[in-house]
Amino acid sequence: MNSPANGTTLHGRPRFSEEQWFSPMQIARKLGYTTDKPVRKAIMRGELRAIKAPCGRRLIVAESDLLGWLDHLAYEPPPISSKAPPVEPTARISGGRHRRRVPILSYDASRNGGR
Repeated sequence: MNSPANGTTLHGRPRFSEEQWFSPMQIARKLGYTTDKPVRKAIMRGELRAIKAPCGRRLIVAESDLLGWLDHLAYEPPPISSKAPPVEPTARISGGRHRRRVPILSYDASRNGGR
């Protein structure tokens, strides 16, 4: 069991004052995002653990949690399934033109009998 005398809590984590803390916006900027939305989504999905800051006004993430989340993002093995490998799409022969599925209505007066 860890005791507070050796600098860790009962859960094996550093004390609050000894850990580096980041706001979701700081994390987003380090990852190259302009908003903190991807980081907040990860917090909401439970992938990244955040707590309220001592001031109670914003969320903060511990550096140890952030590093674990980044390691998880770096490598996520593909799911193992017994299905056949996915079929690759074939090249289009039509030259890139799309055929409309819904006919376009024409309101040409000469076709409607001059009404």
